[in-house]
Amino acid sequence: MDNDFITEGLESNRYLKAYHLVTRFESAINEELEAMSRAVRETHPTLFDPDEKPTVRGYDSQTLRTLRTEADMTKEDEEGNSLTINVGLEWVKHTEQPQGEPTVTEDTLCYVLYKIKYGSERVFETVKEATREDDRWTEIRFGEEQYDAPPKVAPGIVYRPVEVGQDVSDGLTLLGDHFTEVYAPKLKG
Repeated sequence: MDNDFITEGLESNRYLKAYHLVTRFESAINEELEAMSRAVRETHPTLFDPDEKPTVRGYDSQTLRTLRTEADMTKEDEEGNSLTINVGLEWVKHTEQPQGEPTVTEDTLCYVLYKIKYGSERVFETVKEATREDDRWTEIRFGEEQYDAPPKVAPGIVYRPVEVGQDVSDGLTLLGDHFTEVYAPKLKG
């Protein structure tokens, strides 16, 4: 242990400054996640219980850090589990490429995503195919649910890599539009 380092840190409030910076940063990200989730719920009121209060949480897992919001839907799978939309931002360890894709640049440290927990694999594949056939969604990628604790219950994720701050809000807007125009209609049918 380096006593001088610890003393300097205590005297300059290094830990408290870092804690407040992280708290403020995560609050700003959570506001963006909640805004997308709220917009999706308001656009598709028949898919969501109007009394449902989405949960917001952050956690450390196999990712470096994950922030997300979840809201239960009115639809259920065959086993009676409520479908849940999960909107999030995941940071991966610097030694990993997000979702293992070689097309993602070295500058990519995180990505914004949404997934439908307890969703149908068939619907997910249909959405993926429809997305790839439409030139409006070239920035959207699909990946595996790599980090949810077993059993993994989402058939996959829909995501956009993030390299700069504007990519967070732009990516969430793009994902919200994608859910509204491509995924939601498949859930209603």
